[in-house]
Amino acid sequence: MSSTAAKPPRAAASFNMAVQRTGASRHAEWRCGRSRWLAPVADLGVSPETMKRVADPNAWMDEMPSAEFPYVIREVFEFLCRDHSFSEPVIEQTSLTLRVSYQARHVAVEVVVDFKDRAVEVALVWLPDGKRPDGWKIDAAGRHFMTRLYEAAWHRKIPNPRVSVPAGSSPQSTLRLWLEAWAEQLRMHFADVLADSDALFRELNKARRTQ
Repeated sequence: MSSTAAKPPRAAASFNMAVQRTGASRHAEWRCGRSRWLAPVADLGVSPETMKRVADPNAWMDEMPSAEFPYVIREVFEFLCRDHSFSEPVIEQTSLTLRVSYQARHVAVEVVVDFKDRAVEVALVWLPDGKRPDGWKIDAAGRHFMTRLYEAAWHRKIPNPRVSVPAGSSPQSTLRLWLEAWAEQLRMHFADVLADSDALFRELNKARRTQ
């Protein structure tokens, strides 16, 4: 019988003890469109010192005045009002977030900017009874009512857009390139949403019930 004492378990690094969703992991989730396959950066054992040495791909957001975001968003998504049955956008803005919401009778398209985490996302929202439910993604009845566009693409096995931003692009141009890619994805793959159909949410809720 060996007398070798068992080694004590290795202590977790201090930066990995509290797993949290960082801005970097949120950006990775947004870019890859594979949220179920990604762990938060804190959970991968990446230290704050290492993160400081990595260039932030969303640093351009710090160079763009928050008041300019709604103008670029409205330019790109004007087609929702012009070519489809969506209303003029409702704009809600605070020092931390911006939401530009285009509503039809049954669905809405929302462009959401998180200035704190430096993230821009497009969300698709189901409007039962013509209004947005309270909560985050799941309503009080347990129904899936909101999904981000890249999640909807993943659900339908649609590739997410890849955007090449030329070096030296202005913050406004960078934002426009990403928004135009998402707008084109809506046109190409989500005709049901543009036609004010809630078919996507019936699919999501059916998948949720069978999980």
